[in-house]
Amino acid sequence: MQNLIYNFQKESSFIKKDREILGKKYGIIDFIFPSDKKILAPFYLFYQLFFLFIKWSEYKAILSQIAGYHIYPFITFIFWP
Repeated sequence: MQNLIYNFQKESSFIKKDREILGKKYGIIDFIFPSDKKILAPFYLFYQLFFLFIKWSEYKAILSQIAGYHIYPFITFIFWP
């Protein structure tokens, strides 16, 4: 089974439904980017990069539910030379 990194900010009903549907075909690795404390955003951005390096061999694709500055490390990591 292939793994998928699922990036989201808060677990809502549509996130749960998406995870349920995707979970039938993929193993899901969650990455929650908390948006309640903006002062910690730089820390979470570095944590995302660390998370991607650690999980490098474990995933096939990345799905981000909401676009914004918090997906920048994922995009950077995908297009890394």
